[in-house]
Amino acid sequence: AGVSVDPNALKRSPAAVRAELLQAIQVVGQRFVVTIDHVDRMDGASQYALLRGLHHSVAIPYITVVLAVDPREVVRRISATIGGAAGAEVLARVLQVELAVPPCDRVVLARVIAGGLVRLGERLDRDVDALLPLFDPEHDGRGLLHVRTLRDAKRAVNALSANLPLWPADVDLAGAAVDLLDRLLSPST
Repeated sequence: AGVSVDPNALKRSPAAVRAELLQAIQVVGQRFVVTIDHVDRMDGASQYALLRGLHHSVAIPYITVVLAVDPREVVRRISATIGGAAGAEVLARVLQVELAVPPCDRVVLARVIAGGLVRLGERLDRDVDALLPLFDPEHDGRGLLHVRTLRDAKRAVNALSANLPLWPADVDLAGAAVDLLDRLLSPST
């Protein structure tokens, strides 16, 4: 699908574009809902530009913008890009209502990761038994420390899949895995 851009749109002021858009919406007589996903996967500069642009759009009546984001990731990336606590401030200006997805059950997260590790061990013909207690909430559970969503679980399995073939046979698998996941999923990184 192609995208056509009105070359004159960039020459108009935000107020003029907003007025034109409001007029068109009133003619249609319907509410518009714009859904944007994967914002948390963009780089910090792109997130910042998008959220600043949305700040103007969310003030237009009859337009609702729904962002599907991991707010921790957006705040981290924008703050790393423009410094300080700017990420939280920018996100707060745009978000009017936050509907947080309830946390995923830790047992479900543990099963997703354990299942991925078992399949990985079979494919690599490598013993992954030392890793399984890290993701067992009734035992060690350290591997679940920063895993809060199914996306986090998938990222954990993918990271372990990429690193396990590179680790020597005599490495402390549990220690290496915890270090890797702390660096990957820790909100402070």
